[in-house]
Amino acid sequence: MKKFLPDTIRIPLIYVIFGLLWILLTDRILLVLAPDFETTVHWQTYKGWLFVGLSTLIIYSLVAQSAQQDQAARDALAASEKRYRLLFDNNPLPMWVYDVETLAIFEVNEAAVTQYQYPRPEFLQLNIKEIRPLEDVPLLLDNLAQVSDRLNFAGEWRHQRKDGTVFPVQVVSHALLHNGRSARLVVCQDLTDQKRLEAERTNSFRRNQALVRALGEIVYEWSANRSETLWDGDIERILGYSAAEMGHTAADWEDKIHPDDRDRVRQESLSAAQELRNLNIEYRFRQKDGTYRWMLDRSVVTANSQGKLEKVVGVLLDINERKQTEEALRLSEERFRRAIAYAPVPVIIHAEDGEVLAISQAWLDISGYSAEELTTVEAWTRRAYGADQAWIMAGITLIYSLEERVDEGEFTIICKDGSQRIWDFSSTPLGQFPDGRRGAITIAVDVTERRRAEKQLHLQSSALDAAANGIVVTDITGAVEWANPAFSELTGYSLQDALGKNPRELVKSGKHPSSFFESMWNTILAGRVWRGELVNQRKDGTLYFEEEAITPVWDENGQMTHFIAIKQDITARKLAEQERERLLEQVQAQAAQMDQVMQSVPEGIFLLDALGMIVVANPQAEEYLTLLAKAAVGDTLTELGDVSLAVLLQPPPSGNWHEIHAYDQIYELVAQPVQSGPLSQGWAVVLRQVTEQKRMEQQFQRQERLAAIGHLAAGIAHDFNNLMAVILLHAQLIERSSRLLDKERQQAAVIGQQAKRAARLIEQILDFSRRAVFERRPLDLLVILKEEIRLLQRTLPESVEIMLIAEADSYVVLADITRMQQTIMNLAVNARDAMPEGGTLTFELAHLLIYNPNVLPLPTMQPGSWVRFSVIDSGTGIEPDLLDHVFEPFVTTKTPGKGTGLGLSQVHGIVAQHEGFITVSSEMGAGSRFDIYLPALVIEEETQTTNVLETAVPGQGQRLLVIEDEPALREALVESLELWHYKVLTSANGEEALALLAQDSSIDLIVSDVIMPKMGGLAFVQALRQRGLNTRVIFISGHPVDMPLATLQALGVHEVLPKPLDPVRLSQAIAAALP
Repeated sequence: MKKFLPDTIRIPLIYVIFGLLWILLTDRILLVLAPDFETTVHWQTYKGWLFVGLSTLIIYSLVAQSAQQDQAARDALAASEKRYRLLFDNNPLPMWVYDVETLAIFEVNEAAVTQYQYPRPEFLQLNIKEIRPLEDVPLLLDNLAQVSDRLNFAGEWRHQRKDGTVFPVQVVSHALLHNGRSARLVVCQDLTDQKRLEAERTNSFRRNQALVRALGEIVYEWSANRSETLWDGDIERILGYSAAEMGHTAADWEDKIHPDDRDRVRQESLSAAQELRNLNIEYRFRQKDGTYRWMLDRSVVTANSQGKLEKVVGVLLDINERKQTEEALRLSEERFRRAIAYAPVPVIIHAEDGEVLAISQAWLDISGYSAEELTTVEAWTRRAYGADQAWIMAGITLIYSLEERVDEGEFTIICKDGSQRIWDFSSTPLGQFPDGRRGAITIAVDVTERRRAEKQLHLQSSALDAAANGIVVTDITGAVEWANPAFSELTGYSLQDALGKNPRELVKSGKHPSSFFESMWNTILAGRVWRGELVNQRKDGTLYFEEEAITPVWDENGQMTHFIAIKQDITARKLAEQERERLLEQVQAQAAQMDQVMQSVPEGIFLLDALGMIVVANPQAEEYLTLLAKAAVGDTLTELGDVSLAVLLQPPPSGNWHEIHAYDQIYELVAQPVQSGPLSQGWAVVLRQVTEQKRMEQQFQRQERLAAIGHLAAGIAHDFNNLMAVILLHAQLIERSSRLLDKERQQAAVIGQQAKRAARLIEQILDFSRRAVFERRPLDLLVILKEEIRLLQRTLPESVEIMLIAEADSYVVLADITRMQQTIMNLAVNARDAMPEGGTLTFELAHLLIYNPNVLPLPTMQPGSWVRFSVIDSGTGIEPDLLDHVFEPFVTTKTPGKGTGLGLSQVHGIVAQHEGFITVSSEMGAGSRFDIYLPALVIEEETQTTNVLETAVPGQGQRLLVIEDEPALREALVESLELWHYKVLTSANGEEALALLAQDSSIDLIVSDVIMPKMGGLAFVQALRQRGLNTRVIFISGHPVDMPLATLQALGVHEVLPKPLDPVRLSQAIAAALP
């Protein structure tokens, strides 16, 4: 209770409680024990005296306890004051207590007396204003008026000693009560030595700044005593940070190291520091934009006189480009080796010294040899060719000096198990390798089985051709499809005479009633073999007797497709029964062989009547007809795939076959009219599937065509760039003329706008040829996407519904507009091809603000603000086996001939060049979804940025030299520059410019084309620097300059502007480049 109530309340409260309890309890006891009233009164007297005594004892004990506790508190307070006094008096830092109201000093310790040089009595007569320079007093009073916290870190101040010297101090104060008055306890720390050390350190660091900047890299110094890091150098250019943003502690440095490299770098650094050895280590360092850059950290440690670590001085070298090159080379080599290793056909790469550089698994699997056994060409030829090795090796040696691919032909090789295979070889020279050796790639196709099949087929055909009996194969209608020579000998009709005709049309003699033939057809159509004797008429009109057997032929589905008729001349037949039976068995055996041959015919064959009705078709033809036209025998055919029947029945534009493309397959068709018989106005049609054959033929042609078109497009675009540059510049000059009417000025503006539109088309041509100048600017994806959707709505089929899902917001990224348009178009075309029957194409834009690295869509993404652009279709989907390879070059989900296989790989490359990411997900039959993630860009002052980009900057009479080989463009540039108040000299190439500069070198800036006759722009700049001239240069070019921008800038090239030139951008670039 004492903890919660003071003694003045606690003691009376206890007394009252005791009294109440005494009265209640004792009165009840008396009522029970006293026999009468007198006894009760008598006992009441004793109860009163007893109460007085007990209450006195209780009060005494409580008062004594309170007095004892008060004494203990006073003793504790005295001890606390003594400890405080000891701490205050003996503290090495100056301390004093001052009155908050009067600012007079109450107490002061010995350290303050010593530091400020005032005797204690004199110090205690001062106030806190008197120990400061007079000019600092107003600032002190303002600060004191704002102090409200009990603990106040006042920061750095200037104090003044008795002798007038001023020195820096760090001041901290704390509020307290001193003898009942509001006061503050002040602690001061002299900063004189610390300031002197900082000044020395800063001066030392600054002395090295000239060397640091000359290196063009990042230099740091870490002090072990201060645990502090100082940074200098080209930090902002390389990493985007200022020196202050780099931080000053080891923790700040470690935090910017890639998590995967952090432990390794920390361990290496600690080990080097402990062993006092220099460090040379590579790791990834986070840039200000959140991406990582490869750096080479080279540091030197310095020890003090006791052999302890004193400081570390190091340099961070930018090796990001080297690392990217190494990684690209590694991936390229890995893809190439995988392509060779897993090629479906035997492939080998070899050098002219005989070393086997790469060999496919197919080569090893078919031949049976291991890679260790075939390390050289000599080892292969010795094992595979035996005695023929010498002349084989001589032929291989000639390959390295050839200029183009050579088909070597078929050779028989000996496998490891002793068996022989037939390989068809072709080789292509690869030119000279980096090590100086020439090489070649050899591809083989195993044709062993094909040759065996051809030999077997030849034997069977020879056997049938040699048969003595006439054998005829007809379709289900009786039209002849094949007959052997014995048939021609028997009837006088050649095979060409008989093809497509019913034998009755050829040899009918009129000796048999129609019921005879009806019985024959009923028998064979019922699936039974018909046998009988007939009297027929030869081509020359003579009659002969024959014995004929007609056998139905069934396909694998149990459908009757053909008939085989075996005819025997029995005119002179009086041979013995045994001879006849022998011939019959022979003929039956031949019929079985023929049946097997017909079952294996790969082509589809069918007949059409004059109206296009399908009269008959073999099984392969029925399959093709179902797939291409959903038609069967008895249906009228109007088209196959996307080609009408009328076109297919006409001679093809070239060659002998029509081509049909459907369902990712290629078919060839040839049709011949039936000249006689029941279908004399009909057609015999052969249809075959040639997808794989065409794919192999077109693969090589496609690559050559793309390369040729790319070179042609680049050349055309380059010439048009120069033309467009002249038009744009002259259009601006005309538009600026004060003599133009408003209508004429509008017409000039239209010319300029259309010229810019043509320039954008040229950029697309250059982008196709991989020669476009890459230019990224702030770009709102929603605006671009709406424009592309309007274009797609006019070009895509009406069966494709286009949807856009995006909030009314801006989705700004730093991007090349042409690349973004190309990306949208490529993905849209892919989606269209995936929806041949139509469907829904959805474009979706969304903002993603992600700070938690655990919820990023991709592990390699960095936290921050992203724009997600999605393209979703409801098409057929992508096969799972292709899903992981869709972004690889020449991998396509389309049928051969429908795409180059470069679209998605190009999209992937564009996204990667924009520091973005792309993912794909797909489900067969449900469609595909492509998600592109691009870093979001926030433009706070859009209007101001637009004004800067659209406003030309005039000159002030500076002298410019224009070097351009195109006279029209040179003249247009001169007029524009003079209009902007520049003085302009001109030359047609680098040689003329050097000669001009030798006469007059007082040129402020040079504007030069890159590709020119005699001496181009790069050679000119190098020659300029060799002559000691440091005039800045701006390049203008329709081609990308094959040199890193950093290298160009080191040569004094300020900027590279793409052709055709934007006049406003040209004026801004010149203004920025002028000294």
